[in-house]
Amino acid sequence: MIKILINLFFIISLSNAKIVNNIAIIVNDEPITTYDIEKTMNIANVDKKDAQNILINNRLETFQMKQMGIFVNELELKQEITNMLNKNKISLEQFKQILKNQNKNFNDFKEQFRQDMKKKRLYDAILAGAKLDFSDEGAKNYFEQNKDKFYIYSTINVSIYRADSPQILEDFKNKKYFNLKKEDVTLNYKNADPRLLALLSNIKINEYSPVLSSNNTYEIYLVKSKADKQLPNFDDIKNQIMNLYINEQRQNYLKDYFEKLKSNAIIQYIN
Repeated sequence: MIKILINLFFIISLSNAKIVNNIAIIVNDEPITTYDIEKTMNIANVDKKDAQNILINNRLETFQMKQMGIFVNELELKQEITNMLNKNKISLEQFKQILKNQNKNFNDFKEQFRQDMKKKRLYDAILAGAKLDFSDEGAKNYFEQNKDKFYIYSTINVSIYRADSPQILEDFKNKKYFNLKKEDVTLNYKNADPRLLALLSNIKINEYSPVLSSNNTYEIYLVKSKADKQLPNFDDIKNQIMNLYINEQRQNYLKDYFEKLKSNAIIQYIN
């Protein structure tokens, strides 16, 4: 609180100096500045109101982490980063070079990685109190009410791009590499895994799939067109339905949790 009062005094006393980075919102004694809001608007490509909501939720998460004693020490952070590098088959020096090429700082990456780990631990701790429905009956009802989520196109035209590193494909998706060879393929039930068809069915035309691992390499799919739409039987995609049903329950539980947290928080709008 003392720190915030000092900041407020500083802003008031120097108001004639046209200070740009004013405190705009205070959430449980945690400040959000005008710079924070503008930066979030640019990064997330959202308007001011949505940026404010994102930052308020972020401060609520930080507050809750402190309340629940959630932290990540250096040893845990180092181990998780090592695991990430091993999974992607890339050395630390190679990764640092990739960041450097993108004008990014490794220390900044580390702190963001730490925050992501803390957030996961926070969500896991919150969800430990959730009562989820794992019943077949609940999943069937979810299927009947959300059929649009489960339609599969049995014919999908794609362009496939492959690389030895997932980061190269991520960069390619972000228009940083343009020299990858492509393979144009028509996928169907004869030459593709039904799970892949289900994944690609939910991707919009002219958009990319997530990076996928396949036979010691990595690949992404650019969806060009889709045809032959059909609804599978419940039993044929029961696992997929159950996963989505449970995930939606979790998301709704987290949403309700933070809405209650927000209603009980002390939020002051300064600007």
